[in-house]
Amino acid sequence: MVQVRKAKIVDLETLVRLEAELRDNQFDMLLGFRPQAKSIVEFKPDIEDMVGDYCRRLIYSSRGLVLIAEENGKAVGYLIMAIRKAIPLFDVEVLAELMDLYVREGHRGQGIATMMKDIAFEWAKSKGAECITLDTIPNNEHAKSIYEHWGMFPFMINLRMDIRDH
Repeated sequence: MVQVRKAKIVDLETLVRLEAELRDNQFDMLLGFRPQAKSIVEFKPDIEDMVGDYCRRLIYSSRGLVLIAEENGKAVGYLIMAIRKAIPLFDVEVLAELMDLYVREGHRGQGIATMMKDIAFEWAKSKGAECITLDTIPNNEHAKSIYEHWGMFPFMINLRMDIRDH
């Protein structure tokens, strides 16, 4: 049976491993879709330390939520969410940004992402968030279908260009 709980400092190594799996999966997908993105999606050599530090800050922060999904004591997924102020152009003042959501391949399709989402969205409401936002890889149709099933919709498109060689 899968259980979802708030992450603790002792989970940092596990979170770093899970994030590396997500990163590999997502950026392989992105590069397959947009090979020209390679120059702007290369990570710094100390990415694992940076991820660990980021997760540590969110675990201790009242404006961050880090969840771990476990089955029989083994991590099968995680979620990271942060509360932030919205840009002052819109009527919404406080956003909850779903930074990462990942379920290991052998555990997908069992409702684990939805379990984590339910906890995270309730937490976001309790923090005063009026809207949930997230980014996903353009060709990640599976993730987009899940998010749309949850009631989310495309809002903006993020375009990028490496200008270092232009």
